[in-house]
Amino acid sequence: MGMEKQMYFDMLELADAAWMKLMKQKMMALLEKKIGKDMDKMAEFMVEQNGMRWMDEEAWMKNKEKALEAFAKMMMDKKKK
Repeated sequence: MGMEKQMYFDMLELADAAWMKLMKQKMMALLEKKIGKDMDKMAEFMVEQNGMRWMDEEAWMKNKEKALEAFAKMMMDKKKK
């Protein structure tokens, strides 16, 4: 019964992992439904910032403070909703 016992506990862990993965998928779907458009705007902003950081680091460094202010404003606007 040693092998069966280990397999039983391995399967319990697998079921826990599956449950967590499904819960994460459900949360992601709900987040997309509820705030997906807001997240799209933030994602676009961050992709632009990341591109600037890698393509023209000097320009990114010069504009970093303005970008941080824009990001903070974006976050505050979301809190007001």
